[in-house]
Amino acid sequence: MSPFLDRNSVFRRALASGVFAQIVSNVSNIAYVPLALGLLGSTEFGLWMVIMSVLMYLGLSQFGLGSATAALTAQSATLGEQSAIFYASVRYLVMAGLALLLLGLLAAALRDHWIGIFGQVSSDALNEAVLAVGIMAIFFIVRLPSVAVSSTFIGLQEVHWERLYSAILPPLVALFAVLMVRVSGGGLVELSMWTGAGQFAVGLLSAAHLFIRYPHLRAAFKRVESSGFQRQNLLVSGGKFFAISLAATAVWGSDNLVIGYFLGPEAVTLYAVTFKLFTAAYAVFIVINSALWPMFGKAYASRDWHWMNEAYNRALWVMPVIGGAVWLGGILFARPIIDLWTGSDGYGGPLVVFALGAYGFVLALVNTHATFLSGTNHTGGMLWIGPLEALLNLLLSIVLIGWLGIGGVALGTALAALLTAFWLLPMDIKRRTQGMVQMSWWALLRITLATICCLPLAFWVSEKDFGMVYFIEAFGILFLYLTLCWWASGKSRRADFLQLLRGSSL
Repeated sequence: MSPFLDRNSVFRRALASGVFAQIVSNVSNIAYVPLALGLLGSTEFGLWMVIMSVLMYLGLSQFGLGSATAALTAQSATLGEQSAIFYASVRYLVMAGLALLLLGLLAAALRDHWIGIFGQVSSDALNEAVLAVGIMAIFFIVRLPSVAVSSTFIGLQEVHWERLYSAILPPLVALFAVLMVRVSGGGLVELSMWTGAGQFAVGLLSAAHLFIRYPHLRAAFKRVESSGFQRQNLLVSGGKFFAISLAATAVWGSDNLVIGYFLGPEAVTLYAVTFKLFTAAYAVFIVINSALWPMFGKAYASRDWHWMNEAYNRALWVMPVIGGAVWLGGILFARPIIDLWTGSDGYGGPLVVFALGAYGFVLALVNTHATFLSGTNHTGGMLWIGPLEALLNLLLSIVLIGWLGIGGVALGTALAALLTAFWLLPMDIKRRTQGMVQMSWWALLRITLATICCLPLAFWVSEKDFGMVYFIEAFGILFLYLTLCWWASGKSRRADFLQLLRGSSL
């Protein structure tokens, strides 16, 4: 067992590892996208992005057991409870893998009924894409039990180890895979083989690490049996997280499928490259929130309402500031970055940039609300709010793509989040905590006004030619934005920020 760490130490380790993970991920993606695009070409790269979207849906086959394992482990009181939860999780994940294998065989037999998701491409390209999906699916199934490993690391307040195996090594594996295919020759099939094998190796490494660090979990397979209550609790919590994950995957994974079906894989490439740039920015607030996730679970177990309310509202003060910076930064810098990164063929256009930036602003808040609710295992409201957002996103995307092209899909994603989870989740938090934890809407309004004031300036500058003056003006707008946010935050939040810089307690 690792020694006890206070909240500050847990948060710092999780945050530092998250920042490092994003640096590694972003640097890897910077190299990966142009390498893969050059290797596969625009059409096959678009197919590869559709395949990645299909694999997002395969991730649902864990039925929420990963999140449930993390939440229940964080709230466990004894080593025996931790072992029982881990044992049950692994067993159910193996069963889920077997069920997924049967579904895969059925899907292979019915391939003519779903192959249209890849759009209008040649039969040779379709056959290669289907084979690549099959290879990736097989590797996914055999490494599915490792989900219990990464989730247990989170529950044991060691998010930094989970980061290593879930966020640091996978992008390096992906980069290594595309480099090997470029050297050895090949296409989608070879890329899927190298990628899948590398991810499986990472899963084995994480399991070995967990068993060495926590021997009582290894012993669980010999002498520990979970109780009926623990199994039921894991399945009930897992079922809730599964429904939530299904909705989240529909939001993030349906865009490429809709674009591929209506406009073809070349349009997917335009959207996917631009979206990858924004997801790198989204990861900033996801890193912070994921560090808080297990801490909310521990605090809830002891009913430390004061700390939960303070941590929640401090996060909600920081997140919209970051979200606004993502929005403005996307408008100002997305085009020059993508032009330098992949060439103009990877730029989705100003409407895509605006909509994905707006979505980032909303997501910064939504992700914080979801972190609190999932960390405390209060997921009842998310069971219908998430699917509502996913359904609205799909409908808006289908309607708007015919009018605005890929920009309409991005706009549909932003509007769906704004009209649902943005305001419904904080209301659910207030209700489920009997008002002990609630959001300060006034603080959000001030940051929102600061962002809106700078948006026209960002659009005005973005229409100019690139050069030294352009970048001076662009950074000047960001400085103005941060100054307005600092002024709008109020004395108490400014003091909180200064205390955090000095290393005071959360």
